[in-house]
Amino acid sequence: MTRCAITSLIATAGTVCTVGSVFGQSFNVDLGAQAGAGSGAIASSFAACGQAGSWNVIWPTTQPDATLVNTAGVMTAVTLTRPAGVTVVVPPGNSDTGDFGRLMTDGFRVNTVDDTDHYTFNGLTEGRYLVYVYFANTASGIGAAVDVSGFVGQSMQLSGGSTPDTFKAGANYTLSLADVSANGQLSMAITRLNGGQANVAGFSLVKLNGTRKPIHITPNGAGDRSGSSWTNAMAGVIEPMQLLNGAYYYETETTDNTVDLDMWIAGGTYKVTSASNPTRFERLNIIDGMSMYGGFSGNESHPAQRTGIPQTIISGEIGNAGMGDNSYKLANYDKCSSRTITDRLTFAHAADERVSVSLYQGRGAAVMVMESNDPFGNDGPVFRDVIFRNNLAGSEGGAIYLYNASTTFENCLFEDNDTLASNSEGKGGAVADYSGGSTYIYTDFISNSSKKGAAAYLRFSGAEFFGCRFLGNQGSTSTIHILNGQDSRFGSCLIAGNSNGLNAAAVYSEGENADVRFSNTTIGHNSAAGYSAGVLLRDGADGYVLNSIIWGNSASLTEPGFEGQASIDVVNGPTSVAFAHASVQNGSKMEVAFNTALFQNNELNPLFVDFNGTDNVLGTIDDNYRLSAGSPAIDSGEISFAPTDTYDLDADGIVWEEAPYDLAGRTRVVDISGVGASGYANVIDRGPYEFTLPCRADLNGDGVLNFFDVQAFLSAFSGGSMVADFVADGVLNFFDVQEFLNQFSAGCP
Repeated sequence: MTRCAITSLIATAGTVCTVGSVFGQSFNVDLGAQAGAGSGAIASSFAACGQAGSWNVIWPTTQPDATLVNTAGVMTAVTLTRPAGVTVVVPPGNSDTGDFGRLMTDGFRVNTVDDTDHYTFNGLTEGRYLVYVYFANTASGIGAAVDVSGFVGQSMQLSGGSTPDTFKAGANYTLSLADVSANGQLSMAITRLNGGQANVAGFSLVKLNGTRKPIHITPNGAGDRSGSSWTNAMAGVIEPMQLLNGAYYYETETTDNTVDLDMWIAGGTYKVTSASNPTRFERLNIIDGMSMYGGFSGNESHPAQRTGIPQTIISGEIGNAGMGDNSYKLANYDKCSSRTITDRLTFAHAADERVSVSLYQGRGAAVMVMESNDPFGNDGPVFRDVIFRNNLAGSEGGAIYLYNASTTFENCLFEDNDTLASNSEGKGGAVADYSGGSTYIYTDFISNSSKKGAAAYLRFSGAEFFGCRFLGNQGSTSTIHILNGQDSRFGSCLIAGNSNGLNAAAVYSEGENADVRFSNTTIGHNSAAGYSAGVLLRDGADGYVLNSIIWGNSASLTEPGFEGQASIDVVNGPTSVAFAHASVQNGSKMEVAFNTALFQNNELNPLFVDFNGTDNVLGTIDDNYRLSAGSPAIDSGEISFAPTDTYDLDADGIVWEEAPYDLAGRTRVVDISGVGASGYANVIDRGPYEFTLPCRADLNGDGVLNFFDVQAFLSAFSGGSMVADFVADGVLNFFDVQEFLNQFSAGCP
């Protein structure tokens, strides 16, 4: 199973947007003339901005309390009470056509005596409704306000108008969210503003029976731009975001004000700035429950149908080449809970190069997550399959800044994000986390840079990392910097090829509450100009190194006789470090005790397949830290020290078992016959990768049969390793050579 497939399994085990029928208490209403412009029956396939289905047509001569059919065409007991003595108006210059024209050409004029009319739906089922109010279209001159009873947002206002056959939020229609109580009434007060035109063309009521309604979005829009389908997609992300911000503006203590609509965003590049007068201050404002799904081709009816090929990019580029005039921020997540999902988007090219003088300056160039609004705790939003690339912050969090919101990242990538190089206090090239405990699952940090915490800076905050890779990050003091935080855990992670000008190229943890635990993690070939290139524990931070490998790290200033400082160093103790089933280079030459016998620790070379990859460059994605055949790390771990399946990666409902997958998404526990603790049900390798022999003759596990596999076999055979026991009889002899040659000749499947 791939890493992506595992996180997809997690997603489907939770709440993913649902599209379903809401016919029972949903209604479409067209107000207009019985004959002439705008008259005629609207097809049930026309959704307007709400939902396709049957349309009720109400004329001035229709009784004031009209009984309605629902969108399924079934007569109900619901009635619409409207003003008496209404006048039908066709605004000048209207040239709308088809079903759009039948709805939007004419409407009931708001009376000009007190400039307010009232409409009331009676007999509705209790619950939440989307309420769309349409106004007779014109290119300009519309001026109205809509107030809905039981609303959860704000009073909606219209101004201007729209081009023919085109819906435009805030110009010729409004969206409100309303909670209908047990009395079954939903009332609307529609007011004419500033002497403008206010001719009510119709309504759509969509009952939200646990469903989530998608808004379809493409870079250039399509059809009537209502967002009701891909053929009628809204253009860009600004208008739908403004629509939802208005509909869900207010938070209350009594209203569960989570957003009930999802944004489905097709592949392409989207800017957060207006086209006419862009400024660096514009950004997307994400509110609780608002979910954004990217990567659509434009023909899907469910997010699960996405292929993953189109890339949806939210870009900070505004005009000039370079980042000097780019958007300061791309998105702000304010008081969002875990109901807020961002899925398959790329946030790129934001630049807030300001050195912070306030909380919102110089922090989190791509994204800021401020506070959480989870009724069950402080869980913040979820980012899934999201890429953060080429973003720059002046002070903290080149890509993202988290504050009091324990955020979850699944299968994400942070690449080439930075804090301002000239700022000696820059923190968190990718992430600055003040959240109190975020979670990172199968998430990569590659080539990010900052003075402190080139990849991540955790202040007053711990974090959980599972299946994460930290590669090629560059800074002054650390790749991951943990300061006065809660405990942090690294399970099945790879921290390799990172470099720093001073101490602790891999992990720098300081403070009595900043303990750090490594389970089945490899910290390899990091470099530092100071004392420790692997792990530095300071001011009382304790460490736990379990089933893990610390190897190949180089530090310039190790003391004679203490070469193990390059692996782990301790400053300003007291600090304790517990080792169990750990492979640590120069472990016996550290300043902390390294018991090799009692807890089966050793200083044996783990024999990585190719730690600097085919490009011979450390810290790149091709670095291969799998174990070669004959590695002493194979089957020499202890299952009780393995990372637990806290996030239920296999979706079996059991979270107290060991994590079922390794860093590559392969089965975690594989027993290699005759090696280590062979014959036991629960044998596990050290480090993040489990050694497997899916093709017996592929002894170096690179998927190719060649001379190197022959070499590996001969080495294992001559060294007496049972890896070469191809006939599994417990004896190495000619028959093993013969069987190896047979399998080598047969090739891999």
